Amino acid sequence: MISKLFYIETDSFDPYHNIALEEYLLDTLPVNSMTMYLWQNERTVVIGRNQSSYNEVNIQKLEEDGGHLARRLSGGGAVYHDTGNLNFTFITSDADFDLAKQDEVILNALKKNKTVPKSSKSYTFKDYLSTEIRLGIFKVQVASPTFRVSDSVGLGQEDGCCC
Repeated sequence: MISKLFYIETDSFDPYHNIALEEYLLDTLPVNSMTMYLWQNERTVVIGRNQSSYNEVNIQKLEEDGGHLARRLSGGGAVYHDTGNLNFTFITSDADFDLAKQDEVILNALKKNKTVPKSSKSYTFKDYLSTEIRLGIFKVQVASPTFRVSDSVGLGQEDGCCC
């Protein structure tokens, strides 16, 4: 049962710092706690732990353009991060990991920021997976979640939620 909540938001746009901090948080999670970690990367292609960078990325072009290549802890496809993305990670024990509850946190944030269209429909986070939502000049894209399990700790990471 979760008895402590931690909220961590980094002001670094360095993908290597941000991914290293994510791994540190995963490895040092206190018992009976949940951490929500918010972070942004600058001009970064992030690949899953099982992907070949040579098959997924034109590394020479990325470096010429001043971009970064980083590998995340979880699986999943290649994604592009910049300061228009807000990445979020929930870290908790396997017993307390509940994707529906974690998704509700993100959906409520989207609703609070008036990103979710007003409707009588009851939206779930899955309504927004790999979809673009347009509201005025804002464009939001929510990517599919990727996961990593480490010993008795679960890591749920949504790869590119722009809010």
